[in-house]
Amino acid sequence: MITVVRAKTTWMRLLAAVTVVLTLGLTACQTGNTVATVAGDRITEAELDELTAKVAEASGDELSLELRYSVLTSLIAGDVSEQAGNDLGISFSEAQLNSFAERMGYGPYLANPEIADLYRGLARWNVLATLSQERRELTDAVLNVNVEVNPRYGDWDPTGQMPLLPTTGSLSVPAMR
Repeated sequence: MITVVRAKTTWMRLLAAVTVVLTLGLTACQTGNTVATVAGDRITEAELDELTAKVAEASGDELSLELRYSVLTSLIAGDVSEQAGNDLGISFSEAQLNSFAERMGYGPYLANPEIADLYRGLARWNVLATLSQERRELTDAVLNVNVEVNPRYGDWDPTGQMPLLPTTGSLSVPAMR
C-alpha cells in the first residue's frame, strides 16, 4: 500500500513538473516576438519591422539600428503619452496633434497615413513633456504607465533625455538585430 502511494506521489510530482515546464515554454513562445508592452498593449517585432521600413522609405534613410531604436522609442512614447493624457483627462484632436507635429518639423510625414500616427504620438509626447515642467501630475502620470521592454531592446526610463536606453549587446543580454 505504501509503495503504491509513493508511486502515485512520484507520478504526480513528475506530472506537475512537466506541466510547469510546458506552461513556461508556451508563455515564452507567446511573448517571444514582443518588443514592448505599454499599459498592456503589445508592440511586436513584426510591427516594429514594418513601421521602421515605412519610416526609412518616407525619410530616405537606410534601415539601421539607430532608426529602429528611434521608431521604437517613438512608438512607446506615443503610447505612454496617450495613456498618461487619458488618465488625466487630457486629450488632443487629430488637428491639434497635426499642428504640433508640423511645428516640430514632422509635417512631411503626416501626409503618409502609414506613419502619421507615429509622428502624432511623438508630438503628443513632446507637448506633454513641455507641460509636465509646469504640472507635476503629468510627470507622475507618465511614470505610472506600465511599460515593459524586452531586455533585448533596452530599458525604458522616461525621466532621461533618451527614454529608451539601448542594451549593451553582451552575451548575457543579446543585442538587437
